[in-house]
Amino acid sequence: MSATGDIYCQSNFTDPALTGNAISLLGEYVTLTKQLFESFERLQQNRPLLAGPPETLLSQIIALDSQLTPFLDKLEHHHNVYQDLKQTRTEIEQHNLAILTLIKRLQTAEQGLEAVLANARDRVQVMRETKQKTLDPAEIIAYAQRISRYTSPLPGSRPDEAPKGWYAPHELDWPRSLLINQDRVPIDGEPVGAQTDAMTSEMDVDFSVHGHAPAVPPQQHADDINLDLDL
Repeated sequence: MSATGDIYCQSNFTDPALTGNAISLLGEYVTLTKQLFESFERLQQNRPLLAGPPETLLSQIIALDSQLTPFLDKLEHHHNVYQDLKQTRTEIEQHNLAILTLIKRLQTAEQGLEAVLANARDRVQVMRETKQKTLDPAEIIAYAQRISRYTSPLPGSRPDEAPKGWYAPHELDWPRSLLINQDRVPIDGEPVGAQTDAMTSEMDVDFSVHGHAPAVPPQQHADDINLDLDL
């Protein structure tokens, strides 16, 4: 009885060729079972038996059940194979998803690399054009004159002058050439304090005797801070 029930359940997971034979035997099994119960009822009612005595029907059912047992083993084997194939398919889909994700990342990296290469090509082209271009000395002199008052050395920095305390300009002020009138931090790490005003006053004197342009306070050349560094 249990073998036939398992075959009926397992038949939904296997190929029709195998389950067809099992279902055919199962139909015969169901018929014999019905005839067995009918024979019991007829015996109880003292009516003639149409399909034979119950003993004969039970023997036929037992013989048929022994034939159905191998089908059950085959059906279970096919079901296990089906489950393995289903699991393998799920793993393949997961691997495909991972591969698609990797492909998208590679495409993104390729786009970034193309942008870097394009920028590098532009730089190389500019360098080639600059190398081939003739530079006018007058442009260099004019540029030097424009920024000379911002880049002149501090007092005491010339060899023929007495040494004075040096300071480290703010890093953000280097590109702007704002080397004057800022909070100064000496290299030795000592605080300047009130020395800032004194140094600023010394910076504002006329250094024309040394060939330097006088320091200009920030408010007098505020419009000249953003220098044109293109030659």
